[in-house]
Amino acid sequence: MGRLIIDPDLCVACRNCLLACAVDRHSLAKSLHGAQKESPQQPPRLRLDLYGKGSMPVHCRHCDPAPCIAACPTWAMHRDEDGMVSYDDGACIQCFMCVASCPYGACWQSEDGARVLKCDMCPNREVPACADACPTGAITYEQASSNESPDPAEVTHR
Repeated sequence: MGRLIIDPDLCVACRNCLLACAVDRHSLAKSLHGAQKESPQQPPRLRLDLYGKGSMPVHCRHCDPAPCIAACPTWAMHRDEDGMVSYDDGACIQCFMCVASCPYGACWQSEDGARVLKCDMCPNREVPACADACPTGAITYEQASSNESPDPAEVTHR
């Protein structure tokens, strides 16, 4: 399992990461034009926090142990076979204890209140869509070597 590395000093709040996540990863069309016509439209699974004169993408760190998993009464939040913290919206009872327990604010309630949104690290891609789309290198992806198991919960901000 790899990890996303965030350098907030390089983030210019262009929102390419959000767009890539919503369109390339989560829309059915996989194109901006097609995604705009989808109903419902897919929201991104990361946030962009603005602070002072800066900005920083916020994503799930796939903590181990993960407070969101411990707080979930139905195991809708769980660790998958790849070690990623995954979310099963079919098992979710909308208690949002996972949202309240995340120390990074990396999972949140969807606008319609029907589900939780969080980064899934784009399991269908070699490099997550947000890192692939970042023009400044504020988001990069570091693949774990075969003999190394990085702790995704450690601070990954430069």
